[in-house]
Amino acid sequence: MKDVTYESIAKLIKQQTQLGNTLHVVFSCPVTGICISGYAAILPEQPDIQALDHTMSDIRSLVMSAVRETLCNPRLIIPSAIPQQQYSLDALHLAAATAFHSVQQHFVWDKNASRWVSRQASVEFETNFIRQLSSAPITAQHDCTVLAQLLIEIANADGKIAPEEKCFLETFLKSKETVVIANISLEALANTKQRETVLMLCWALALCDQNLDHLEGSCLQRIAQGLDLSDARIAEIKTYAKQYVVDQALQSQWEGGQSLSVTALETARRVAKAIGLQEQEQVIDHFRKRNHLDT
Repeated sequence: MKDVTYESIAKLIKQQTQLGNTLHVVFSCPVTGICISGYAAILPEQPDIQALDHTMSDIRSLVMSAVRETLCNPRLIIPSAIPQQQYSLDALHLAAATAFHSVQQHFVWDKNASRWVSRQASVEFETNFIRQLSSAPITAQHDCTVLAQLLIEIANADGKIAPEEKCFLETFLKSKETVVIANISLEALANTKQRETVLMLCWALALCDQNLDHLEGSCLQRIAQGLDLSDARIAEIKTYAKQYVVDQALQSQWEGGQSLSVTALETARRVAKAIGLQEQEQVIDHFRKRNHLDT
């Protein structure tokens, strides 16, 4: 995580709520009053991540923040109904900083006042991923349950599901045993309202694992077929997810200045190559324009 400390974002925090092992933080701009919600896992301690895996771990964390924001719909869950675990103040501060990192694209650093302030990102350069989430949000309880079950299935397939991720997703399931031993039914997939958004979030999580052969041949293809989408739309949604993963690779490496470092650009291009995205330069260009960076 670059240039985000709890001290730098503390004054932005208007409200924070613990939802099981998830922290929901409402950040308020001191100038405009605009409020933006961020979500993050609360970890008992700073995870020990090898340097080689750090970038993809950062991207996975940002993708899971989008998943948490999608599933932690206040109209669908009651915070008091979720078992609460006690965490240290340091763990809560780390989660708050991580939550801000997941929505950092909505803020800019004001050097003169030494503070974060909100900015309205140009819609023209917003990612297709965010447009899809905004235009077709997951609000139905059935869709939330289906999404949680699918994400656990995908995470189990790549063998990289973290305990806090599994615990969070299982919060939205009626039966925790069923999800591990049985694939979700085609009937449940067919009854999903926001099919495209569900598939896009599944692809985004899967793409955090750069070895997708076994996933493409089983989980994701079966999910796409069950959701009954056209081949053309499936390909388009998969591209949305790829673009978002590369965009988040840039976000994870951007140091908050007026330009992208060589390391950030190399990281984004390496990730793009690994997941098979050819339009990486367009993603980089849009990231620069959205954040008003030098070319």
